[in-house]
Amino acid sequence: MLDEYRRAVERTLQFPNAWQPLDGIYRRCRLHRFPYGVVYRIDSTNDQIVIVAFMHLSREPDWWRTRE
Repeated sequence: MLDEYRRAVERTLQFPNAWQPLDGIYRRCRLHRFPYGVVYRIDSTNDQIVIVAFMHLSREPDWWRTRE
């Protein structure tokens, strides 16, 4: 699963706007083989991707909103 997570992060860095938006500033990149996702936002001020959560997609889908 760690390799799949790394691939998801690499895809996010290469194509930050390509993934499903969750709301105004947050997006989610899903892992291919596992029911997990990387929740992130694009910080254009600092030209960075900020990963907010790595989460199971079937359990408490909104818990990440309290992380930042």
